[in-house]
Amino acid sequence: MGMTSKERCLKILTEEVEDFLPTKKWEDYEKAINRVKYEFSKTDGCKPKLYKGKHIKDRYICGNCGAGFDGVGNNYCQNCGFFVQWDAIRCLTGYAESNDGKKENNPRTKVQMYGKNIDSFDWDDLYKKANDFILENIPVANVNTGSKTLIDGRPRVEISFLGKGNSKYIKMLDEMKCLRKLRGTNGKKGRIINAEIIFNADGSLN
Repeated sequence: MGMTSKERCLKILTEEVEDFLPTKKWEDYEKAINRVKYEFSKTDGCKPKLYKGKHIKDRYICGNCGAGFDGVGNNYCQNCGFFVQWDAIRCLTGYAESNDGKKENNPRTKVQMYGKNIDSFDWDDLYKKANDFILENIPVANVNTGSKTLIDGRPRVEISFLGKGNSKYIKMLDEMKCLRKLRGTNGKKGRIINAEIIFNADGSLN
């Protein structure tokens, strides 16, 4: 009797995950394999999940929380905010078997192996770091607390400031790697500049 789809996927993952891990420590390897087994206990292996009684081609399965959702172009899990792809193999190991049998590499999934999600971060600490950062670099800005989102597994915090008379700070948004300019808005006192501070995956800020 041949292997089931789930058994074949688990075999592939077991072989691939050892090379994927940054260390060769058995504890890390064992943890990763247990993670794989747990995720595959919640999915149908390599096959798309059933949804409303039929297979959906563009069905996404998050390797971090196991949630599924539909839609072309959805790169982030709508449940936990992680970068995801359409199958659990790619989510968990960075590799996926494509239709022609070739392996595709997705290097952006390493942080997912360790189970980081929105609730893994101390957001009060992140807001404090963001405040310290703008006091030093953009003292005219305010930190917009309350929102909790991730970009490729990295926490982000939004900031805003009045554009009039602050051209040097607007220019800074394009010069610093941890800052990204967002779409501006109009306020009572003039144009409001919106941006975001993007932290590293471990919550640090360069």
